[in-house]
Amino acid sequence: MGWLGRGRGGRSRDADQEEPGEQPAEPRVRASPGVAALFDGVKEDGTHTVLDFGTASETHLRLYGRYARQIRFAGLVPTLAHGEPFARALQAMPPNRAQPYDLVLAWDVLDRLLAEERPLLIDRLAELTAPGARLYALVRTSDEITTRPMRFTLLGIDRVAEEVVGPPELAGRGLLPAEVERVLDPFRILHAFTLRSGMREYLAVKKRGA
Repeated sequence: MGWLGRGRGGRSRDADQEEPGEQPAEPRVRASPGVAALFDGVKEDGTHTVLDFGTASETHLRLYGRYARQIRFAGLVPTLAHGEPFARALQAMPPNRAQPYDLVLAWDVLDRLLAEERPLLIDRLAELTAPGARLYALVRTSDEITTRPMRFTLLGIDRVAEEVVGPPELAGRGLLPAEVERVLDPFRILHAFTLRSGMREYLAVKKRGA
């Protein structure tokens, strides 16, 4: 796993020392080496197709518009549900048959899914994306059984604002790097960045022929 490294991003030392469960009054802004890697080398020529698991925002439309001619928001972040609602939401994620998605921002969806739901997500993504598609994912490293729904806003291709938008909810067990590698197949991890907060950002690419 030579892709595993430590990024320079993350929250400040003061932010890392906040009391567990304390809800911040405003979004936290951090560096995002994973998002920067997602867009690294991608031409600003309007030929790409973006799938963002979050909700639509003017900020994201402006940023993605530099790269993509088509942009879709799945609306799973931060409103993800388990069981049958999740399965229906997966099927509702629109395909783009003329040009399958080649840039995907999954945010913290893997964290918030139960173990049996994660393969459903990756199988669906394999159906919706082109060979060589890039996938960004944010994964926590702790084994806490709950997580907080978050809204993520890109302030640029290397900075993210994170905002807690709801109470704690049940989450899947934290994933070790080797487990993330298995879960993401047929996406192959190229880079992983460990943030000061303990979270990891992953950049993976869909294998050719998958």
